[in-house]
Amino acid sequence: MNQPSSGITVLDQLKGSPRFALFMLLMVPAAGTIGAKEAARLDYVTDAFGSALGIGSVGAVIAVGTAIAGSVAGPLCDRINPRGVLLLSFAMIAASNLVTVALLIQGALATGLIEVLAFWYGLAFGIGVPALLKLQAALVPLDARGSAEIINILRLSVGGIIGVFLARISPSP
Repeated sequence: MNQPSSGITVLDQLKGSPRFALFMLLMVPAAGTIGAKEAARLDYVTDAFGSALGIGSVGAVIAVGTAIAGSVAGPLCDRINPRGVLLLSFAMIAASNLVTVALLIQGALATGLIEVLAFWYGLAFGIGVPALLKLQAALVPLDARGSAEIINILRLSVGGIIGVFLARISPSP
């Protein structure tokens, strides 16, 4: 049953907190770099596959990896500390990015290899999302969880949009 709201919002809880300012200072640019990376990935995949259909193929592979890992990580985060699961996700994403960079330095990637790397990235993402949501729910009071989720979504959306915009207007090397 719903409990009456105490009237305290997430913004009220964070107002004047140096942690909030630091969090926004770090996370919005980080989300922006994600948007820029995704814009570059879209361009590369379109060129590698020879058409925009490659974007759909890679997106589907990422989605399958995310669904598989998320269906396992969600219940796992209910049983163990989600911080360890989140660290595993970050390590997998870092490994995926490092392997991708190492392979790109050697030359263009075959489409099959692009899809393998996309699947790995999807697995890492699928592991991390339930852990992030579980940690967020543990840190925010019950009556403010909806507001916290909205702030979380806006942070990712705004940063991603800014990143894509900056990637599109920046000069090509």
